[in-house]
Amino acid sequence: MRTEQQMEGWMFINHLSLMLYYQLFKELVKLNLLSKYSPVEVLQYLDRIYKVKANG
Repeated sequence: MRTEQQMEGWMFINHLSLMLYYQLFKELVKLNLLSKYSPVEVLQYLDRIYKVKANG
C-alpha cells in the first residue's frame, strides 16, 4: 500500500503533531484554561485566522 519512506514520513508528521498537541495541552493546564477550552477548540479557533495582504 505504501512505501517504507512514505510510512516513515507519515509517522514523523504524526509524531510532530502529537508533540505540538500536548504542548498546547500543557499550556492550557498551566494557565488554568483546560476547564474552559479544549485543545481541539483552540485549534479550531486558530484555524479561522487568515493573513490578508491588501494594496499589493
